[in-house]
Amino acid sequence: MSSAADSFKHAGRGGGRFLLTRSRAGFTRAKNSLIPAAQMTAAGVGAYLIAEQLLGHHQPIFAAVAALVAMGFTKEPRGRKVLEVAIGCTLGVLIADIVVHFFGQGWMVAVVVVFLAVMVARFLDSGATFAMQMGLQALLVVMLPAPEDTALGVFSRSADAMVGGITAMTIALLTPRDPAPSPCVSSRASPVTSPCRCGRPRRLSGTAIRAKAGTP
Repeated sequence: MSSAADSFKHAGRGGGRFLLTRSRAGFTRAKNSLIPAAQMTAAGVGAYLIAEQLLGHHQPIFAAVAALVAMGFTKEPRGRKVLEVAIGCTLGVLIADIVVHFFGQGWMVAVVVVFLAVMVARFLDSGATFAMQMGLQALLVVMLPAPEDTALGVFSRSADAMVGGITAMTIALLTPRDPAPSPCVSSRASPVTSPCRCGRPRRLSGTAIRAKAGTP
C-alpha cells in the first residue's frame, strides 16, 4: 500500500514538473510571438477593411486570407518571400476564378482547380503548408457562391487576393529590421568552416584553426 502511494506521489510530482516546464515554454513562445501576431492581425484585418470599405466588396474573405498567408508567422518577414507568396495567392485565386467563369462550379471543376493551385504552390515554394493553403483557397473559390453585385463580378475575389498581398507586402516593408547580427556570422578570412546551430556552416578564425590543428 505504501509503495503504491509513493509511486502515485512520484508520478504526481513528475506530472507537475512537466506541466510547469510546458507552461514556461508556452509563455516564452507567446511572449516572443507578440510582434508577428500583431503583424498578421494588422495584415488580415487591414486587407479586409480596405477591400470592404474602399472597394465596396461584400465580405472580402480572400483579402484577409491572402494577407495572412503572404505575411506568414515570422518576426522579420522578408520582402521577397512575402512578394512571391502574395503573387502565388493571387495567381491561385485568379486561376480558380477563370475556371469557374468558363466552366461553372462543381466537384469536377474543384478537382481541376485544386490540383492546379497545389502545383502552382509547389512551383513557387517548397513548404507543404503553403501548398495546403493554396489548395484550400482554390477549393473555397469553387465551392462558395460567386459574387455578382460588384463591378468585377466573379473576379472580385482575385482583386481581394491582390489587396491582401499588397497589404502584407506593405507591412513587411515597414517592419523594422533587427540590427543584431546572426550568431553564425563570423570572419571570412579562412576557408575552414564548422557547423553551427542554425544549420549553416560557420567560418573559423585563425586562432580557432591553430587550436584545432594542435589537437590530436
